[in-house]
Amino acid sequence: MSTRRHALESACFVSATAWLNADRQAQIANDTGGAIGPISGGCFTAIVAPDGQLIGEHLKEAEGEVIAAVDFIEIDGRKRVMDASGHSAALN
Repeated sequence: MSTRRHALESACFVSATAWLNADRQAQIANDTGGAIGPISGGCFTAIVAPDGQLIGEHLKEAEGEVIAAVDFIEIDGRKRVMDASGHSAALN
């Protein structure tokens, strides 16, 4: 979710990769005293467009490649409609 937010806020394409093997997941759960459930699986790889949408195929398990065609014109389109000064500027 934060990757999609980053793409929206910065109006750019984002390549997101995350992978935790089973040993690393167990170590994190042990170190933090938390449950392993929220980090189980531990794999998510995707390319996110400036509008926050996942493009191409994304991976949720195992290793692999994520390939997507990107159109840099989408960056210009997103920057034209975004509020660069932030919504708090309207409160002044």
